[in-house]
Amino acid sequence: MKKTSKAKYLLLVLGLIFLVIVLNKLIVDRMQRPVKMVETESIWQDVEIQKAKLTDSSIVTWDNSSIKIYNLQGDLVEEILGNGYYTNIYFFNNEIGVLDKQLNVFYLYSSLGDLKEKIELTGSVYSVINKEGSFFVHRKDQLQEGRLESLSKLETRAKESPLYETERFIINFDIDNSKLYVSEITTENYSYKSVLSIIDGKESSVFDFGNETVLETKVYGKRLLALTNKNLYNIVGNERKKVELKNFKDYRFEDKKILVLYDNKLVLFNPDLTIDKSVDIGITTSGLLVHDGSYFVWGPTDIVGFVGEQRTFTKSFESIVYGVDSNDKGLLVTHKYNTELYLFELIEEEKN
Repeated sequence: MKKTSKAKYLLLVLGLIFLVIVLNKLIVDRMQRPVKMVETESIWQDVEIQKAKLTDSSIVTWDNSSIKIYNLQGDLVEEILGNGYYTNIYFFNNEIGVLDKQLNVFYLYSSLGDLKEKIELTGSVYSVINKEGSFFVHRKDQLQEGRLESLSKLETRAKESPLYETERFIINFDIDNSKLYVSEITTENYSYKSVLSIIDGKESSVFDFGNETVLETKVYGKRLLALTNKNLYNIVGNERKKVELKNFKDYRFEDKKILVLYDNKLVLFNPDLTIDKSVDIGITTSGLLVHDGSYFVWGPTDIVGFVGEQRTFTKSFESIVYGVDSNDKGLLVTHKYNTELYLFELIEEEKN
């Protein structure tokens, strides 16, 4: 009986292994089949589109005058008037932020235009930033004794927690646990200098980056990655090494990789700055997009997609591409006066 049970168990295990291998092959074969972009909607406007966003339920455009919200079938469902030059527009996943800098009021709308929050602010608000679901206020105040920039966290409608003040120009910031990383520019003797200030409680340190501009920082364990308009830095303690980025265009910080588009190449760096993968792009590049776990590079009139090892493709357009966005289901391609929604379909193999 025991031998029979063991034999049945062994056959069952072997059968499961065979089934897993077959299913895995079917999935890989399907994922590596070529795909094509299929246009589903095209929305035309009589004014230039400055920004466009694809949410889970809408297509949103901003034309320096008003926000227009369309459903995914291309029907206009809501229009929100802005305050011209004094209006900042932000896209936070499936929410739309509007900062009226003249009135010092921040509005938060749903993806279909429903007002969710109206927050009255004080001081000279320059920008509102969203970091992992929390809102931060960046101010530029002109005082009698000189200029002052500050960062604060928006806790409630009427309460803010101050984070940082400086006489320098704040470019960007990041928060990791108790540490605050602030990219700043200071002007000295008719020139500028870029610094990265690291504040941890009462302790602080400053890294000098000369005439570079620190665009963003990211912490990977004990490593601090700092990306500038010229180099990618790895900082551990007081030591740093760098990789030069010639003809830098765009980047994305992922959980375990850093994607950088430069010199018409898409390069995937590990946190220690070793190269995981490098791909030569066959077009003049403008920007980089990560869509559904795959990489898309766009240029003036083309999109190049890298979807798995055998699904590289190029899509060309008749007019200049101003921007590309994604909601992990499709791509939104924006031109000067229109924006187009594309979905992806597998290219079926011809049967004999």
